Amino acid sequence: MIATLDKETIDNLKAGPETDALVAEALGCKFGWHHPRTYYTDCIKPYSTDWSAVMKGASQVAAHGKIAIYGSKASDGTETWSATLDFCAYPVPWEQAATGPLAMSKAIARWKSPTVQT
Repeated sequence: MIATLDKETIDNLKAGPETDALVAEALGCKFGWHHPRTYYTDCIKPYSTDWSAVMKGASQVAAHGKIAIYGSKASDGTETWSATLDFCAYPVPWEQAATGPLAMSKAIARWKSPTVQT
């Protein structure tokens, strides 16, 4: 788990493999896939079983209004954690930014921002 993601690093995030790896590591997750405008990562049992540590890594990015964390638990007890990191080039209401496959997930935590603009 990355100890810190400084403001400059977060503010300069761009969609692509380097960001995929950086954010996934900060969240204690393995990389799932990314969309041209939005980064998604799906985690089955985060590498860090300490959920507070995962939240700490996520909050370092979330503080800049670019991320939302979701989770769901299957009937067999399997837990899936997902995160979105928005790269839209125009302001988008946060609720609209967190769509797609995560729309069916139960929200575990969400950091809201009036708009997401990068």
